Formats: sequence, C-alpha cells, structure tokens
Amino acid sequence: MKDEIYNVFKQAVDDYKMLTTAWFYHDNCAFPKETYRLKIRKNFLINDIEEELLFAHDETYGDYEKGLVITNRNIYIFDDKFADDRLVIPLNHFKKATYSDEMIHLYDEDDTLWLSIPIRYFTCKTFKRDRKHGDKMAAIISRIAEAAFNSNESQFNEFVDAINDTEDPEEQIRIVNHYLEVFPEGTIENPIIRYHLGDVYFNMDDYSNAAQIFFTTLSDENFSHNTPLYGELCTKFYISLEELGDITMARQFAFEAAIYADDKERLDTEYGPKTMNELASADFFRLNEMYTEQFLTLPYNKRKTLLIVDTIHDLKQDSFATLCIDSDLSKISFPIGHPKAGTLYVAHPKVESRYIPLDSYQQELVEDRVREFCELAQSLGASDIKISIDNSTTNTQEKSHGKMAGGGASVNGYGGGIHKGTAFGQRLIESISHHISLHQTFKPTKAPFIPKGLIWFDGEPSWQRMARQRTDGNMLLHEEHIETQRTQVVSDNELSQIRAEIHALYIHIGLDLSTFNEDLFAAQEQAAISIKVKFASNDTLIEKSNPTKSNNNKKTSINKQSNKKDKPIPSKRNANDSSLSTSETQYIDEVKNCMGNGEITAIGQRILKRLRLQLNISDERAAQLEEIVKKSTITEDEQEYLDAFREMKAGSDNESGRKMLKRLQQLLNISDERAKELESL
Repeated sequence: MKDEIYNVFKQAVDDYKMLTTAWFYHDNCAFPKETYRLKIRKNFLINDIEEELLFAHDETYGDYEKGLVITNRNIYIFDDKFADDRLVIPLNHFKKATYSDEMIHLYDEDDTLWLSIPIRYFTCKTFKRDRKHGDKMAAIISRIAEAAFNSNESQFNEFVDAINDTEDPEEQIRIVNHYLEVFPEGTIENPIIRYHLGDVYFNMDDYSNAAQIFFTTLSDENFSHNTPLYGELCTKFYISLEELGDITMARQFAFEAAIYADDKERLDTEYGPKTMNELASADFFRLNEMYTEQFLTLPYNKRKTLLIVDTIHDLKQDSFATLCIDSDLSKISFPIGHPKAGTLYVAHPKVESRYIPLDSYQQELVEDRVREFCELAQSLGASDIKISIDNSTTNTQEKSHGKMAGGGASVNGYGGGIHKGTAFGQRLIESISHHISLHQTFKPTKAPFIPKGLIWFDGEPSWQRMARQRTDGNMLLHEEHIETQRTQVVSDNELSQIRAEIHALYIHIGLDLSTFNEDLFAAQEQAAISIKVKFASNDTLIEKSNPTKSNNNKKTSINKQSNKKDKPIPSKRNANDSSLSTSETQYIDEVKNCMGNGEITAIGQRILKRLRLQLNISDERAAQLEEIVKKSTITEDEQEYLDAFREMKAGSDNESGRKMLKRLQQLLNISDERAKELESL
C-alpha cells in the first residue's frame, strides 16, 4: 500500500511540475528528509508505519508545529480551530477531490460531498491560490485517494489469504496484529480484522480475551450490525460469556444471535442438522430460563426496575430488566392481579422478592415505613399516636431550599410547586388511613421491646435513638418525620432514562406512540408525614421483664435482651459493628478518608458516589453509613461530654480538669466504657 500510493503521488508531482518547484521541493515540502520527518511525526502524532508525502507548514509557527501533512494513509491538519487542535482524514474515506472558491472538496464513492477544506492548508504561504493551481492540487489528491481506496480491497484479501493459510494460533495472532497496523482504528476493515483476533482466542478456549475483543468490536461504530458476520460474532460472544459465568450478557447476545445468525447453512450437531440461527434460538431459551431462575440473586441495581412483557423484542436496555410473563415467575412476589404484560415494576429495597408497580411503589413504601414505625412505637410503650401531613415542614423547606413537598417536582423542571406536593401528601394520608388509624390510643403494660420481623429498623438511626431514649431516659414524647424522598428508589434521572429506552422500544417494535404513558415518567412528587407519639412512663408499666417467669409470660427488658424473639436495640453503631457487611465496612472506611471538618468534601462526594456503584450500596443505605461516621449516634448528653472533653484537651488537660470531666460524666449518666468510645472519636 505504501509503495503504490507513494509512487502515485510522486508521478502526480512530476506531471504537474508547473505548480512550481519552489513549492514542492523548497523547505522539504514534498518528500521531507528524515531530520524533518522526526519533527513532523512528533508534532503531528503520526504513526511510525506511515510515510510522509507532503508537508505544508504554517510559517506563522516555528519548528513545524502547525500546518498539513499528507501520508500514504491520512491527511493531518493541525490548527486551533479543530477539536484537540487536530483533524485526521483517512485517504480511503473519500474517492475524489475538486476545487472551487479556494476550497478542496472531498467526495465519497457515491459522489456525495463528504468534507471541504480550505486550499490554504495544502500550500505554502507564497503559493499562488488561483483556479488553475487549485484544480491541479485537487487532481493530485484525487489520484492518491483513488489509489488508497482501490488498494484496500487487495490488502484485505491478502489478510484473508494469510489468516487462512495457517492453523498456528501464534502465527495467526501475528498476522492479525500486523494488519491491524495496516488498517488502523477508524477504517472499515479494522473491526473485521479485530474480530478475527477474538476468533483465534475463542478457538484456543481463551474466553476472557475473546470476550473482551468481541465486546470492543461490537462497540466500534464502523462495524455493521446488518451482516452475517454480526450474527457469527454474537454467537461466539454469548458462548464466551456463558463460559465466564455472565448469564445476563450471554442471554442478551444469544437473543441477538437468534435474530442475525445464519439461517441457511445447516451444521451437523448431536441434535441433527441445525442452522446457526436454530442453535442460537435454543440457547437463548435455555439462558433465559437460567436468567429468570437466578434473577433475584442479581445485584439490586441490576434488577431494581423490571418490565414484564408478552414477547421479548429487545434486550439492549440498561435502565431496566426484562422478563417474559410466560416464564416461571413463582419466586417473585407481585401484588394481587399481577404481573401484567407491559407493566413496569420496582424492587422493594428491603424485601428481596417483592416487586411493586412503578406508578404506586413510592406510596406503598411510605405506608410500609409508617406501619412499621407505629408497630415499633406501640412495642416501646406508646399511649397515643397521631399521623398527619407535615405542612409546616414542607413550607419551610420549600422556601429555603426549593424542594421537599412539591419542590422535588418543581426544581427538576416539571412544575407543580407547593400545591402539587401538598395534594400528593393528602393522597398519602388518605391511603394510609385505609390501613392505619390516623389517631391511635393504647394502654401499654409491657416493658419496651423491639418486635420481631422489622425490615426498616436497622436502617433508621432516628428510630434506634428513639428506642434508646425511651428506655434509658424514660422519654415521654417523640415526633418523627417520614419523608417520601427517602423512599424514592428510582431517581428522576433514572426515570428519564427509562422513559427514553421505553420510547425507543415502542418505535423498534412498531407500537402506537399515542398509547405511550408520559405521566408515568414525570418527576416524582414529595411530601412529609409527621407522626407524634406519647409514651407511658416506664414507672407505670406493670409487667416488667422477669427471667424467672414461665415461657408463656416471659417479658424482656430492653437492657436485659434475654428473650431471643425480641430484637435488641444496639447501643452504638460504628465502623466496627459486626453486623455490617464487608462492603459496608469498606464504604465506612472510605467515608472517614473523605471527611474534612466533620463533613464530606466535594471531591469526597464524587469518590463515594463511584464507590457506591462498585459496592452495590443504595443511596439510602450510604446515607445511613455516612451518618454512622458523622454522628456515631451520639445523644445530646454524649455530645455535651465530648465537647467538654475536647475543651479540656485544648486547655487545662490536668488532674483538676480530669476530675471536673469525671464529675460531668457522672451527672450525664455516661458509663466509663462509653466515655472512652467518645474520647476516641
């Protein structure tokens, strides 16, 4: 390829010497010498396998920093006007050039104008830019472009012959790597040659390298999806993925292979003669069953949003998973009357198997939290519980931050304001009132305990503090605010992405867009529920925990924690809590590294966001873990002791100061063990 284009260019120059030798041969413009080539290569970032044919530099800049270079493969232009100051034009991307209005126009093989470049880039400053010289420059460019265009086919045929002439994998890899240099990235041939490299690794049972190369090839915009090779690649890709244990992606590309694989040539198999299409279809059904069977074991973010369909038409979506209604969905818990084809569902963040329709999930999760909080409050000795919409908190937050009830919608550009949020809150109250009385009264007799089977408690620091304050300090009044924003499992950004992919799916399978429900993907409204609790004094509770009683009457004190069916209240949550998972402990350690002056820094927020995705920790759980690090669930009395300790360390850290601190510790009823924990913060 190099010699042919080099000779064509040289002959063209000889034919048009009337362009003046002053331009072609002065200052190494044409066929620059080696000393100049090194400078050109460095400044223009030219590959070593290319041969410089022409250099027209901008004399405004010294040392060959700006201008144009033609090689046997590309035209390079360095100018501040281009992105990254560099424009690269492969010679085989156009077939002819013409000149008019001081512009060189490049045309593709269909005679369609592809690109226009000012003639000044192709000439030295003193070169005469008239029609005659412009036409001759265009003729030179046309001749080398045609040579490059025509030489590709013969070069590619040489590659095919070379790769088929040997069965030695190492030799095949060498051949492929050589031709990847001949056809660099950006050429049409490059992804096809790269596919053959993946094929070599596939035949060597090196599925890891094969899958990586196949994925890169599929991502190349120059690789056509409308060719038999695409079906062949998808087939080998899903086989590699299954060998590597990635059933999710194997299922996706088996589906693609079932559509695009060859459906004519029959292969001898253990099941008789089968086409590649038939084999891929059978594999897809098998992989689809495996995927459905293990669906609930996928990371939460991979199964958070689920679309149920009658027939699978496409599996390229990133924002939601897809299951067929005819599959065995018995392990997944849906509401009565569900699942329904064409319905989107959201996974419950606390109950693995439970899925709720997208249009009602937020309301149901809020109800779920309210019910559990009321159950907890009753078990802790509540005598009176009142539930209401927290209008005062809503209005304050709306004014100061532009969010909360109604604000969550308006700040995202969907309008609605405070009235929209209040209406949503009222609907919540109406819904909750159907399941829970908005005003409940009790006559508690049991000592405070935590009931069995709570699902939200471990992730609610304020509930845990309420439980400790209820027992340790005999708290009589408590007000809890439950915000719908904390149960927003699917963010507004995720809703937008789901909307876009559902819209594209409608178009792909030819559905009527007039049936597309836009309201389903509107920004989610926000509200806050206020729950006011009055507790009976612990002194009035008749039935106290007594380990000597019979099993039928056994009651467990919150401090004794002797009854296994009652869940103990943790006295402290910290980074060393054994109930934390390995991922949560790792996240807490990173939170500590990202803290500055008691808060997470801006850069720290970016680091933690990326880490959350890697560790599959939800935003809600991450907020709880960050709270653990920031506050360590310190009570007001403990904070007062910690402040006094720090003041003493900064000033009079002596025996007298220690005695005064000890006296404060006793007055605040803080144990020696807890005091040491606070001092270590």
